[in-house]
Amino acid sequence: MPAQLRAAAATIGVALNMLHTAPGSPAVLGAVDQAAAAVALLTPDLTGQALRRLVIDIEHCHRSGVPHSPRLQTDLRAAMIALLIDPRWV
Repeated sequence: MPAQLRAAAATIGVALNMLHTAPGSPAVLGAVDQAAAAVALLTPDLTGQALRRLVIDIEHCHRSGVPHSPRLQTDLRAAMIALLIDPRWV
C-alpha cells in the first residue's frame, strides 16, 4: 500500500475521532487541515474522491458543532467501500 494512502487514511481517522470527541473544538479544524493536505497528495481516482468528500463532511460537521450527520455517515461508508475495493490498500 502506498504510504500516501496510508497517511491519508490515518489522518482522516484522527479527524473523525476528534470530531466525535469534541465536535466544536478548534483542534478538529487542525486535524481536518492535516487530513485535507494528506488527501490532496492522492490521485483523483475513486478512493481519492471518496476520501476528499469525507474530509469535507468532517469539516461541515465541525462548523455545525455536531459529531455526526447523515451525509457524514454515507460518505464514511463510501470511503470504506472505496478502500476495500482499492487494490493498493491490500
